[in-house]
Amino acid sequence: MNYTRMLIVGAMLLVITVLHAQTADSTALKKTARELLEMSGGGKLGARVLEQLTSTLKERLPNVPNEFWTELNKEIKPDDLVAAAIPVYTKHFTVKEMKDIMAFYKTPSGAKLVQAMPDITQDMMRVGQEWGKDVGQRVMQRLQDKGYIKPAEKK
Repeated sequence: MNYTRMLIVGAMLLVITVLHAQTADSTALKKTARELLEMSGGGKLGARVLEQLTSTLKERLPNVPNEFWTELNKEIKPDDLVAAAIPVYTKHFTVKEMKDIMAFYKTPSGAKLVQAMPDITQDMMRVGQEWGKDVGQRVMQRLQDKGYIKPAEKK
């Protein structure tokens, strides 16, 4: 009977130790991911996207008063993007890998990449949209040519 109790207590201590280690590892992983995102300009990218989105919506909705946009910008925080991205980074990188990436960002080339990334992202979004539109048109044309779909009627 005492042997069984000792095994149960030992197993419980092992589970508690493993859970504590996992929590500590998880905390370190999340902290490192946040550092990497901040170093790589994740918050700045969020602010830029929000600024562009607001600007586009203001143009499309001229009847909406500026107070609405001001209140909206107070409510939406670019850091929310960083917080949302942490699980993505922790899924794909270890603490060591993220520290290696941060070491690169501290080099002149890495710093240049961080500085240029918002513009690169914006340009790549445009390129991706244009590419997607072209591919979509080619696929639709091929489907029509093969007789799988009927040509769209012209208005």
